[in-house]
Amino acid sequence: MFEEILKDAVEKVEIYPETHFKQSIDIILDQINLDMVKILKYKQNLMVKLCMRLIYQEFVCPECGQIRWLKVKNMCVDCRDKLFLDEMSQSRKEQHAFNEQICI
Repeated sequence: MFEEILKDAVEKVEIYPETHFKQSIDIILDQINLDMVKILKYKQNLMVKLCMRLIYQEFVCPECGQIRWLKVKNMCVDCRDKLFLDEMSQSRKEQHAFNEQICI
């Protein structure tokens, strides 16, 4: 891994004549330090993402009586979705009946 970083740094930096050898070495080392900082930040972000897991508490849904993990307004997500779809269906039925009355 370190060899790859060094090879990339050498490719990115133009090698100067011997009089500027110290400067070229400093530039290569700076490039290596930047690459190492990027790797460390990537590892740190990865560890933070792994540690940030969502934790849900078990509860018994009052609608269906099953043990669930996610809840919305004191009922499980499935029951909430079912109620929402029932409400949408009912409003569409009412709208359809209203449209039929207007068209007649």
